[in-house]
Amino acid sequence: MPAENNAMTTEQAIRVGILPLRNQVPVPGAGLAVSFDRARSLEVLKALATEDDPQVALFVQHDQTVDQPGPEDVYPHGVLARASEIAAAGTTFAGLSRVRLESWADDGAALMGEVVVLGDDGEAAGTELVAELRKTARQLVEAMPELPRDLLAVIDMIPPRRLAYEVGAYMSASVENKIGLLLAESERQCVETGLSLLKQQLRLEQRLQTLAGAEMKDCWCLQKGAEAEIDRREKSGELSAEEAEDVRSFRRRGYVVFEKLVEDELIDALLSDLRSIADRPGEFLTTDHRRGRGFRLSGADFDAYESVFDLYVNFESSRRVCFHPRILRFLEIIFDARPLAFQQLLFQRSNLHPLHQDTAYVCVQEPLLLAATWVALEDVVPGRGELTYFEGSHRIPHHIFESGGKRYHSERDDEGTAREHIVRQCEEMACEQKDFFAKKGDVFLWAADLVHGSRSRTRPEHETRLSCVTHYCPETTEPVWFWSQPKHKTIERYGDRALIASSQYLLPRSPDRDRPHTRAPLPS
Repeated sequence: MPAENNAMTTEQAIRVGILPLRNQVPVPGAGLAVSFDRARSLEVLKALATEDDPQVALFVQHDQTVDQPGPEDVYPHGVLARASEIAAAGTTFAGLSRVRLESWADDGAALMGEVVVLGDDGEAAGTELVAELRKTARQLVEAMPELPRDLLAVIDMIPPRRLAYEVGAYMSASVENKIGLLLAESERQCVETGLSLLKQQLRLEQRLQTLAGAEMKDCWCLQKGAEAEIDRREKSGELSAEEAEDVRSFRRRGYVVFEKLVEDELIDALLSDLRSIADRPGEFLTTDHRRGRGFRLSGADFDAYESVFDLYVNFESSRRVCFHPRILRFLEIIFDARPLAFQQLLFQRSNLHPLHQDTAYVCVQEPLLLAATWVALEDVVPGRGELTYFEGSHRIPHHIFESGGKRYHSERDDEGTAREHIVRQCEEMACEQKDFFAKKGDVFLWAADLVHGSRSRTRPEHETRLSCVTHYCPETTEPVWFWSQPKHKTIERYGDRALIASSQYLLPRSPDRDRPHTRAPLPS
C-alpha cells in the first residue's frame, strides 16, 4: 500500500531542505524513488541522513534540462516527504502533504526554503464525481498489475482527494498532466484532474489489450508463398538481381548482411559528433550504467562508456548512417512503404543484452512490421560482447506472453521463462547460433522476430564495441509508444523517402538542436 499519511492538516510555515525533481511528480500518500547527481541535491541528502525524522520538500521543474534551477524554474506547489534508504543512487520518499513554496535560499552548496503546509480546503467534489473516480480506480486496479491489489478493498473508504493522489501516482501521464494533482486548490479540482488521468490511462490499457488480438501480419516477403512474388518483381524490373537475392536471404535466414556498406567518412563523421557530446552538457539522453541507473542527461564527463539515444534527432551524421541509400532502399522494399526510424541507440560498449526477440520490447501496432539495423562503427573484436543470433529463428512459433500477445510486461511476465522457451524452440527447429564478427561499415539488418543478443564480455571493461542500432517500421503502422506519449507523436520527414520520430525528444527539430524531453526518470 502507499505510504501512511502523517501530514499536518492546517496551514503552517516550516523550514526544510528543497529538492528539485527533473521529471518525476510526487504526491501525498504515495511513495517515490528518486536518484540524484546534482551537487546541491547531494548536499541536502547528506544533511537528511543525519536527521531522526528526515523530511524534505520536493518540487518539480518546468524544464527538466535546467541544471541549476531557481524558484522560478519549479511549480509553486510541491510535496513534503519523509526520506528513507537515503543514497544518491536511489532514495525513497513517502509523500506527506502538499506544500506551497514561500522562500528559496541557495547558500552555494545546498538548497533550503520555507514552505507552507496546505490543508484540504475549498469546494468539495460532488457525489457523482467521487463515484466515477472510485469506479474508474477499481477498473484500473483490475487492469494494471503495477497497482497494489489491496487497494480494491479500500477504494470506497479512501477520501476522494487521497484516492486521486494514490492511484494517480501510478499513471504514465506526462509531468504537465500529473502536476495538476498538486496545483489543484480544491478537492473538486483534484478529483477532476485525477479522474482525467485515470480515464486516459484506462483508454491506454484498453488499447494495449488490442495487441493481444493483433493480426500477425508479416512483411510481404516473409509471408507464405512470397517466393513467387519475389520472382515476379525481379522479372518485371521492380527488383534488381542483387535486391532480389537480398530479399531471398532475408526471407530464408531472417536477416541480410551488407558488407563494408557504410563508408568510412560517414562513420568517422558520426564518431566525431559522438565525441562532441561532452562539450554540450544536457543536450543528449544517455544510459547511466556506471552509476547503476537507467538514464541521465549528458554531462561534461561523457566518455566512451555510456550509450546514447536517438542521435538522429541532432546529428545529420546519424541520419546519413541509419538511412544509407542501400538500407533505405531495402526497407522500402520489405515494407512496401516509407520507413519510419523511431528508436535508435548508439552503443559504445556491448549492452550484454540476453537473447530475445524485438517484438517483446520494441512494440508496434502490427508486431511483425518491424526491422532493425546494427551498423559496426569499428571492427568487432571477439570477447567484447559480439552480436549473436539464431539463423532462421524468425520462423519459430510465436511466444505469447501473459497478456495474450507478443509484448512483454515486467509486472506480468518472467523474462527467464520466455528466454528458455524461445531458445528451446530454436533448438527444436535446428536454428544454428552464429556470431557476427563485423568489420567497420558492415550492416546487419534483421526481421522483427529474429532471436538475437550479445555474447559475454571477456576482454577488459574499457574496450569499446562501437555500433549503432536503429529500429524501423513502415509508415502504415505506428510504434506503441505513440499511444502513451501523444506529445511525442510527431513524425518528421527526412528527405522524400524516410521519416523519423523520437520518444525522447520533441519534434520537429529546432533550427539549432533539441534537448531531451523524456519521461524516463532522470537523476535530480
